[in-house]
Amino acid sequence: MAAPRHAEVSFEGIEPGAERMEALYHVALQWFAKSGRAADFVTLRGAGHRATNARFKGPHAKLLKSGFAGLTDFELGVEGPTTHYDVNMMFSLAASCTHFGEPGASFALSASCDLGSLSADSMLVPALAAIHAGRPAYGTGSDGSGALAGAEVEAIFREINEWDYTSRNMLRPQAWRARLLPGLNRWNFLSERQLAVTLEGAPLADWIRARVDRGTLTPLSDGLSLWDVAPQDLSHVFVALWQNGVIFDARRHSDVVERVIAAAAPPAAPEFEVEPPKIDRTRRDALLKRLRPAFEYHAAPDPVVRLEDFFDGNGDEYSFAPNAVDTGRPTLERCLRILRDIRARSDVQDVLVAVRRPLDLDGGTGRWPRSDTLFVVTKRDAAAVEAWAQALVPDEVTDLGASWSTDSIATPFGAPLLGAGVRVHRLWWD
Repeated sequence: MAAPRHAEVSFEGIEPGAERMEALYHVALQWFAKSGRAADFVTLRGAGHRATNARFKGPHAKLLKSGFAGLTDFELGVEGPTTHYDVNMMFSLAASCTHFGEPGASFALSASCDLGSLSADSMLVPALAAIHAGRPAYGTGSDGSGALAGAEVEAIFREINEWDYTSRNMLRPQAWRARLLPGLNRWNFLSERQLAVTLEGAPLADWIRARVDRGTLTPLSDGLSLWDVAPQDLSHVFVALWQNGVIFDARRHSDVVERVIAAAAPPAAPEFEVEPPKIDRTRRDALLKRLRPAFEYHAAPDPVVRLEDFFDGNGDEYSFAPNAVDTGRPTLERCLRILRDIRARSDVQDVLVAVRRPLDLDGGTGRWPRSDTLFVVTKRDAAAVEAWAQALVPDEVTDLGASWSTDSIATPFGAPLLGAGVRVHRLWWD
């Protein structure tokens, strides 16, 4: 088997927008497909998303249904026959778009595995697609071939490491804002402003074209050009860039990069007070008091209560299925009506709410306890339960069988005895 290689393309300075986010998401999925794999894991952040690492299918389907307007970040990962999800939380194939909605969002595709015949096209083709989709201000990448080496390079990196291990180490990725290069890679996607920087008395673009061992420069769409430096030429080109002040040096360039970043930052949003949800504190406190033994002495699962115990006096919309509030879940009032209608059926024994342990058992936060899980105890099958609860948009409906205790769940605190012929169905919201 060939030795694993690391290949990556990354881009900075992407402006916010749901259309660009959606386009970049599909660029990532297409790259996985071209590599012969499909995404296995996903993390989504933003309004209506839980920001936890999860299996791909459910969150992906929910995202396509709800749209990309509230999405601020995503991370996708692949594991398969020749890849793995290791203990350091690093995927063998990964894609990410981070800090989206802030100035200078980034997008990256990376591969750290044996990809067999990994070619330049394996990374360059999706890189060009990402440029068209995201219109970044700067980018870099490599197919895993070549590395910086030599005595001069090692001396430079000792200087870089000495200064980058300070509070200024976060400035390097943003150096492109000041027309500097954060570093040098096989592929460098540069703007006209960066190519106009003076090097040895000439614009960088002319300096590159002056000698064949300085790489090739190819104009691309959307205002960027690809500077491709052959692996054997990386080291001497890097040394020349460093010596002429084109690569970010924390000692010389930190102040100017900080000023440029400050100028690019959006104005601070005006401060305002968020009105707390209207809740009946007496009922909330009574609920917490009743469940305190379960939270303190009953490790798992979450205790269950009647519908009235959870919903009566509860005006906190984000207390139930909070991640679905902005993606189709009805109001609490309508949720309660739907659940009472289900419970009123002759073939239903009960509908119960699983309550998560609050951070503050004394209720000092002023919020109602949270729930993302319901149980429907009925003689009907999961398909019927899913149809009854369709308007509540649950992410999963699972038949747990004819007992509370299964391989994946113990009997919850507060669970009633089960009648003859009924089954327990769990409804869960991401």
